[in-house]
Amino acid sequence: MGGGDDFSLGTFNDPKHVVHGPGLTRTMYSAGTGAFLGTFYGACLAAWYPDPVSTPKKFGKASIGSDARAIGRTMLRPAMWFSLAAGTFTATECAMEAFRNETKDAWNSLVAGMAGGSVIGLTTGKPQIVAATAIGMGLFMAAVDMSGRRPFMMKIHWNTRGMGCCRWPIRKAMLWPL
Repeated sequence: MGGGDDFSLGTFNDPKHVVHGPGLTRTMYSAGTGAFLGTFYGACLAAWYPDPVSTPKKFGKASIGSDARAIGRTMLRPAMWFSLAAGTFTATECAMEAFRNETKDAWNSLVAGMAGGSVIGLTTGKPQIVAATAIGMGLFMAAVDMSGRRPFMMKIHWNTRGMGCCRWPIRKAMLWPL
């Protein structure tokens, strides 16, 4: 099952990271992280939207400024979807690990990515887009899991500068794919 060093791709079943903690703790942590990032995304949407964010008024009254309920809805809707997608991904990955006797490999990420991608696709409400995002996200997450912790490494070359008394690292300007 070996894959060589930390930088090589290895085999499909070669785990590149170690996940710690019980499944419920990991799921709640990722759902909370998703909620935080979704709230940040919603706040950016509300801040950069050129018109005031408001709900339609009764009898066609014009809105003067932003409405607190509309701003809350603009910020909390992405938070809900981000949290649901992250929680679904992590819960599915933990369930796959439990069903497969704690095997941590790219198959777990593939299935979990498909579950999380289907949640992302549900924002549109179209079954074709749900299927496409599920397949695409599953393949993407499996590729990320197979690539390991560091898919690119910066090469460091030591050169002598000045009178030859000190050695300083000089970083090359390009990344070397492994």
